[in-house]
Amino acid sequence: MLAASLLTDEKITLHNVPVIRDVAVMLELLESLGVSVERDGNTVVLQAKNITGGVPDPELSRRVRGSILLAGPLLSRAGSIQLAPPGGDVIGRRRLDTHFQGLQALGAKVSVAPGKYTLAAKTLHGADMLLDEASVTATENIVMAAVGAEGETTMYNTACEPHVQNLCRMLVAMGALELHDQGDASGRSVEVTMLEGESGDTARLFARTLHANAPVSLNPNWPRPSRSRAISWIIGKMMPLNPAQTA
Repeated sequence: MLAASLLTDEKITLHNVPVIRDVAVMLELLESLGVSVERDGNTVVLQAKNITGGVPDPELSRRVRGSILLAGPLLSRAGSIQLAPPGGDVIGRRRLDTHFQGLQALGAKVSVAPGKYTLAAKTLHGADMLLDEASVTATENIVMAAVGAEGETTMYNTACEPHVQNLCRMLVAMGALELHDQGDASGRSVEVTMLEGESGDTARLFARTLHANAPVSLNPNWPRPSRSRAISWIIGKMMPLNPAQTA
């Protein structure tokens, strides 16, 4: 959702933004591209009125996995991007094929060289595509590029986690006509509250296992069913929680 601010020159206000290192690095990356960033606690106001180019800072890009999410918006807004391989957590093989295949389907040319990826497109066009894996970041990247494409894009085998839905609702509020990406998302200023994500609930549940008598409150705003709710139910059976804190 931070990266989606690159799609418009209007102000984007995000609430409930976590104060963590990855977010700080993403904000630095956006600032390096000319995005105005104002932060007040968990609220961030972004405005990409004057983008300075399509080359995010390589050192910062290598520090977070989320830097790959700049590809779709910059391709849509600036027509090209040169990106260093994303960094972040190393939890096994995390390929980028699905990102590149989806963006190529929209009309992008992709060049892979040691230490950098270059993507360019004079125009993006709508397409029907079947993702080869239901990747969260690939789904988000392709959706953000597709809202700037001419025509309609329909994607199959997409990720459908709540935070992906959160992004799609934000894009619709910005002007994308439909969830399957027809239209332009560059026309409106929006104010959006970010869902916390599964990691927040999971962290609290883990803390609960370490401190059996400690209370735990879970995010009540998650769409049902969700994996967090399922985990909560299972652990709740083993270690009952206060019902008032899980409602």
